[in-house]
Parts: sequence; structure tokens; C-alpha cells
Amino acid sequence: MCIREQILTILKGGLTRQSRWKNSSNVEEITQKRIWHKLGRLSRTTEEKLARLSRLYSVISKINGTIIRARDPQELYEEACRIAVEEGLFKMAWIGLVDADSQTVKPVAYKGFEKGYLDKINISTRADVPEGKGPTGTAVREGRYVAVDDFWNDPRMAPWRAAAMKRGYRSSAAFPMHAGGRVIGALNLYSSEPSFFAEEEETRTLQQLADDVSFAVDVIEKDERRKKAGARGTPYAVDSSGDRSGQGFRKCVGHSDPKDV
Repeated sequence: MCIREQILTILKGGLTRQSRWKNSSNVEEITQKRIWHKLGRLSRTTEEKLARLSRLYSVISKINGTIIRARDPQELYEEACRIAVEEGLFKMAWIGLVDADSQTVKPVAYKGFEKGYLDKINISTRADVPEGKGPTGTAVREGRYVAVDDFWNDPRMAPWRAAAMKRGYRSSAAFPMHAGGRVIGALNLYSSEPSFFAEEEETRTLQQLADDVSFAVDVIEKDERRKKAGARGTPYAVDSSGDRSGQGFRKCVGHSDPKDV
């Protein structure tokens, strides 16, 4: 329901109550107080949503600035986590990469209130074990984002609930990262608020963040392969876009060259 519809609903509710008070001398005062009380709550909720979206767009902007300069995936992972926590105000952020041999997701970077959490957890990419049914395992296995609204009540979080609750995590979401046409890992974000990732618009924005990081990693890996092929005197295959060095991405974020940032 859009804001305009919510306001109309509130007004309609106020008028309905007014009809019940038609014999009272303070009908108007009572009705107006109720309406303004509800409008005030609606306004605060809207402001909170706008503030959160503003923070998320700030995160994307700053990470895209990092992407332009990054020449190493590890540097990019660490900066993405740092910016997510410092600018997005998430409780904790970490990036994990898929280890095909062990069928697990191994943390490679994190920032925020972690306190040994990542040392204690085991995340599988398999669907037939409890450790693979959480948001991260499901996200890398199915290639889609997965959110948990409440660690306390979600049965999928059983393997990690005690450690998560001890650190004040109430909700989380995992966003798959792709490179070379495959899922390579996931960006994981944690909040101290339940249902933080329930808003579709905010979740789409966060997936965009993971996609930007994924694209940059893909460009860096292709550039490394190109350099190695050039050193051996071997022709390097250009992708279907004809983009050899990530110029396409730099144009997408409004820069044609790293020195322009």
C-alpha cells in the first residue's frame, strides 16, 4: 500500500469513528488527535525507510569508487565489508568464497562486531545437511539472495543460533556473487534488528551491491588472464562485449578511467 493510500485509509477510519461520536461535543478534537497520531507514526516509519535507503545508496556509491581503483579481489572484499558496516551501519558483514573440494563456504573478509563468530561456524554448500540450509549455503547453491527475518524463530538457523544471539544478530541476508559464469561466494550482512531485510526495495539494492562487486572481480580475473596470456605471447579471447579491461564497468559508474575518480 502506497503512502497516499495509507493516509486515505487513516482518514476513512477517523471519519468512521466520528459517526460513532455524533452526539459528543468533542467529536472533532478526538478524531483529529487519532488521525494525527496515526499520521505521525506513518511519517516516522517513512522517514526511517528513506534514511535506510539513503545509507544503502551511499554504500553502493563508495564501493563503486573502491571498485574503480581495486586491482586485487581481496582488497575489494575487505573494502566492501568495511563500507557496509561503516556506511550502512550493519552489525557485521563478511564475504565467503566457495571451496569446491570441501563443499563449504570459507570466510575471506569481514568487518564489524564478529567476536570469533566466523571461527565457530561451518557452512556447507550441500542441501542435505543442516549446515547447508542456512542463508549462505542456500544462496550459493541456488544463486539467489536469501534472508532470515529472526534468528530466534527461524529453524534454518539452528546450527548457528546460539553464537549469533550471543553477538546480538537478529536478522541476516546472503547475496550470491558471480564470476566467470558461476557462483563464487556470497556477501553476508547482519543486523541487530529483526526483519531488517524484509523490504523488497532495500533487498534489491543490496543485491545490486553484490552484483557490482561480482562484476569487478570478474573484470580483475579477466585482466589477470589477459596479462598472463600476453606475457606468454598467447592471444587473449575478448568477451562478447569486447571489453578487455573493465572500461565498460567504469562507464557504468560514471568514470572512464581510474585517474578520473
